[in-house]
Amino acid sequence: MFQVSTQDPVAQPSIQASNTPVTEYEDTGVRLSTKHMGSPSWLFNGQTKLPTPIITSNNSNPLEHEDTVVLTCEPETQNTTYKWWINNQSLPDSTRLELSKDNRTLTLLHVTRNDTGPYVCETQNPVSAGRSDPFTLNVLYPVAQPSIQASNTTVTEYEDTVFLTCLTNDTGISISWLFNGQSLLLTERMKLSQGNSTLTIHPVRRGDAGNYQCQVSNLGYSSKSDVLSLEVKCE
Repeated sequence: MFQVSTQDPVAQPSIQASNTPVTEYEDTGVRLSTKHMGSPSWLFNGQTKLPTPIITSNNSNPLEHEDTVVLTCEPETQNTTYKWWINNQSLPDSTRLELSKDNRTLTLLHVTRNDTGPYVCETQNPVSAGRSDPFTLNVLYPVAQPSIQASNTTVTEYEDTVFLTCLTNDTGISISWLFNGQSLLLTERMKLSQGNSTLTIHPVRRGDAGNYQCQVSNLGYSSKSDVLSLEVKCE
């Protein structure tokens, strides 16, 4: 069994083990559980080592100025202190940030694009402390109207090549193209760049004449450019 030796008044107490199995030994607030001899669990005044915390959210893609987000530090454990960090800093004073009584839940009212994070929660008890992995919100906000830049708007059939570029300052968006108000059906003469920002038509034909628009979208919003008209001359 395990014994605590304190014969030397100067030396620190030590634990010795014999071949006799025991379930636990308790002395002066320190307990060693040996129910699983290969991996003992240390406790201090009934406190166990905390698991690594994780952050859960009721909404990972909230709409700016509309949605409220609730972040929770999991799991819930007794006699644990919870603390939150944003961008590696303590939480700022804000009327839009609310903490639960035990600090385990952080509520963000009417999120803005500045609330993306990352967020980290920290747990601590007398035995251990831990931090979660960073958690980042994808705050969706209205996208600005894009515009189209054309290499030429009046071209000659079978001779010219047209480059149409969708211009936008927004990030985290997808780009699509429309022709005469409908989704553009690509032909073998059309090519889209990576990210779909540039449409190339080579060579142009009379069937390519018409109205072009590009549309930018995120998970919550979308916006279309003004119409750009392409004229194709036939010789």
